[in-house]
Amino acid sequence: NAIVGVDERFHLSVPVSSKGPAGRVTIMVFSSANFQLVGQAQPVNRLLCWSQAQVPAGGEAAVAISCAAADLAMWDLSVGEYLVQGGNYKLTIGQYSGDPRADHSLSVNVSATPPPRPGESTRDRAEAYSGVKI
Repeated sequence: NAIVGVDERFHLSVPVSSKGPAGRVTIMVFSSANFQLVGQAQPVNRLLCWSQAQVPAGGEAAVAISCAAADLAMWDLSVGEYLVQGGNYKLTIGQYSGDPRADHSLSVNVSATPPPRPGESTRDRAEAYSGVKI
């Protein structure tokens, strides 16, 4: 697990190969969280970032991908803003969502916002998130 601050980026390098002609390969990073904001639905997977690389015929290349932790933000109904919820996010890497070859996953622990407290008012919650706004 990597710990990433909300204002930081994390970098991935994904090896790819071609058994056919030369061409461009697109690799995408999808995120999913093992939690959700209270009372709010979230997508199961959402595209976080992507990159492309030229792969020579029958050769190999590395696709460099840079993702911003701030892109993990979700709309928080209680404060009316995009905020990053602290916690573990699963990142799935592949050429499309559900790529059966995307057997590499990792968790990123985003240290950003405290979890909501029972009975916390909208104002209190907004103050708890100060400095973490997107």
